[in-house]
Amino acid sequence: MFYGSSGAFRCLTEGRGGHVAFVMHTAVISNTDGRNIDQWSRPLRAIDFELLCKNGTRKTIEAYKSCHLLRVPARVLMTSSLLPDLDRLYISNMLNFAQQLFGSDT
Repeated sequence: MFYGSSGAFRCLTEGRGGHVAFVMHTAVISNTDGRNIDQWSRPLRAIDFELLCKNGTRKTIEAYKSCHLLRVPARVLMTSSLLPDLDRLYISNMLNFAQQLFGSDT
């Protein structure tokens, strides 16, 4: 029911004890102002939420580029611990090779 960035945001909005949610700014944008058709998000407005900045101030969601606690990696890739070691090594090598071919150092 509550998983990922949108799940943490939903937990915050449904009053289940959460007062702060560590989410990407896109969780607020994609779940407010009618952008999500799910019942829980329909009354939510982006203007009712604020970002907490490192310096202790608060800003609107649109100010995410200048007000954030940290940068979040784009995604996480996981494998099962049941996967044989050799298969995990193949996956790791393939991703490293793809990074060398298509990635950047920035």
